[in-house]
Amino acid sequence: MKSESAPRLMFQAGTCFVVAQKAEAIRFLRRINMEMIVSMHETVEPSVLGTYTLTSSGYQLHTQISLLNIGESWEGTERSWCLLSLSKVRLLQGTTEESVQL
Repeated sequence: MKSESAPRLMFQAGTCFVVAQKAEAIRFLRRINMEMIVSMHETVEPSVLGTYTLTSSGYQLHTQISLLNIGESWEGTERSWCLLSLSKVRLLQGTTEESVQL
């Protein structure tokens, strides 16, 4: 994706996104939960979580998501966090009706 057409607001720390399909959202959350459990016992290695369609800031894109890191406390809060990497990004047109916010 060329930098001048990239949806910049989508890629800032703390940004929310939506996995466009319920089945994909469930699969995504299960993978994140599994990686969090594994991280309690061993160091997290970057791992590919799968390919998903995401919606954020009025954009919809299809991308492969990798988990780079996980932590237990986001900026002094009790909220867990994860650092994701998006690759093979394809910008799509429009949004879908069925959405599950993560």
